[in-house]
Amino acid sequence: MEFESVRQWQGTAEALTKELKRQIEYLKLSVEPPALRTVRAWRAKQLLSQPKGQEFGFRQILEGLTTILLLKKGWTLAAIAQVLPSFSEDTLELQILAEAQGQDPTWLPTITTTSLPLPTGHRPAMDLAEDAVVLLAQGIIRQYDRVLPGQQIVRQEDSTLPPELYQAMCKLGRLYIEEGQCDRAACVHTVLDNARYPLGSERWGLGIF
Repeated sequence: MEFESVRQWQGTAEALTKELKRQIEYLKLSVEPPALRTVRAWRAKQLLSQPKGQEFGFRQILEGLTTILLLKKGWTLAAIAQVLPSFSEDTLELQILAEAQGQDPTWLPTITTTSLPLPTGHRPAMDLAEDAVVLLAQGIIRQYDRVLPGQQIVRQEDSTLPPELYQAMCKLGRLYIEEGQCDRAACVHTVLDNARYPLGSERWGLGIF
């Protein structure tokens, strides 16, 4: 088994960075290894489920590799953070190995068969959908104002997207996942393209709409 040698692995953020690079090279994944700063940012955003005060372990190797692969597919960090806890280590291994073998898994089975925990004090889905639509409208206007002078383009980067648009994508992604679908709001270009169509159309494909 490809991961047998690291099942008992433990280490610091720096060691995890080096191990992720080693695994990417060993599995021949067509992704770029993260920098140490990136790994620390992932820990701060709770993508890596490292218990406070403890070293990283095997689970965090799998979470790191999964995060890299899903980012390449266009997922946002917020969407990844929402679904990672629903994956068992066995499932993560199988999906990563499938990626390494060029099988291009959808990462959908675990999402559709696992009930994701909702945050404490969450509002009904209808309110979430209304918030998403309002933020989407505001985000599109702000993005339009940015690209209108011709000096900027739309980029799939959390740090450069208008915060309203980024939040709308996160909320839309949550709605898709809760309806048992793949996150179809992970790519900003897809979301902006869909915004040309009525919310209730098949283009969006959300039952709540």
